[in-house]
Formats: sequence, C-alpha cells, structure tokens
Amino acid sequence: MALINFQEVLTPFGYKRIELHLMDLSKPEFEIDCLVISAFKDAYYPSHGTLIYYLEENNKVSVEELADNPEIDLRDQMNVWLSHELKIKNLRRIACVEIVGTRYTGNQISRAVKNLFSMISMLGNLEIPIKKIAMPLIGTGMQDLSPEDVLPILLDVIKSSLNRLPELETVIFGEIKEGKKLTLLDDAINKYFKREKGEIL
Repeated sequence: MALINFQEVLTPFGYKRIELHLMDLSKPEFEIDCLVISAFKDAYYPSHGTLIYYLEENNKVSVEELADNPEIDLRDQMNVWLSHELKIKNLRRIACVEIVGTRYTGNQISRAVKNLFSMISMLGNLEIPIKKIAMPLIGTGMQDLSPEDVLPILLDVIKSSLNRLPELETVIFGEIKEGKKLTLLDDAINKYFKREKGEIL
C-alpha cells in the first residue's frame, strides 16, 4: 500500500482530506468506516478482478448475502444500501451504489454518488458514525467510463459533501495495481485542483 496523492480541503468544520492510494480496498491496512462498491441492480456475481470478487476471495464476504439483509435499504428510493457491521479487520461496513441499466452517463454517476452521500448524511442521526470512506473509481470498471471523465464528477460531489457533513473527514480512492489507470487518477486529481504533479497545496 502507498499514498500516491492527497488534497486537503478547507471546510466549515476544518481541514479534510481526499486521498489516492495504491491499495487493495478489500484488505485495507488502516481502519475504514465504509467501503463503497458499485454493482448492476440486483447483480452481485463476483466477476474475476472486481472488488466484489476480492471481498469474497480475501474475506469470505458475499455481497449478495449482505444485500439480502442490509441495515439501511434505500434501493427503492435511491438505489443505495448499507450493510450491518462486518467482522473484517479494518473494514466496518460496505455501502453499495446500484447501477440501473447496462451503461452509465456522467450525469447518472453524479446522481448515484449524490444519493450515496445523502444516505451517509442520514447515518449520524442513526448513531452510525462514518468518518472515513474508501471507494474505487465508480463507473470505470465494467461500466467502462473514462477515469478522466468520471473523476471530476466524483470530486465535485465529494467536495460538496465534505463541506456539508460534519462527521465525514476523509474520502479515499484506491487502485489495486500500478499502471496507466493509477497514473491517470493521479494526473486528474492534480488537474482538478490546478496544481503541478508532486505539488501539495
């Protein structure tokens, strides 16, 4: 695991962080309150190479079983759900964003992630604190959207959410291997925050 990039964001609640890590999100080396995954609606088959696959391979966690009995179920309203607490080292819960249809546009990604953070905003009232969340780059796996197109959309929603949600402190993007996608993510974060590669603002 390695920290590749980070950005501090000044909010009404102090400085918060957006981070990019080279890491296997199914086996985090530090505590994560909520791991975000995406899946096609009602389709949780662990296809090889997906995060759902690695959760089952590394932790014997069936996302399909979690979906059958979530603690928070907003699929009918917003296509999101939250698992009960897990017995996995450093990984407390899983949140799933369900994707309707076989293709996703940028606007649909934005709406889906806004729904995710709307659910997270409810959890403080339910005494389910979420301070640190981690996610892959939603929409760029089997949905095949471009990382350069998706990341600015996600960062817009994440920055807004960090400014609105007092308990949320850190949002982490994780990429499992080095290569073109990790480099694209690193460059896209720098471009979004208007800084040169390697510069920390």
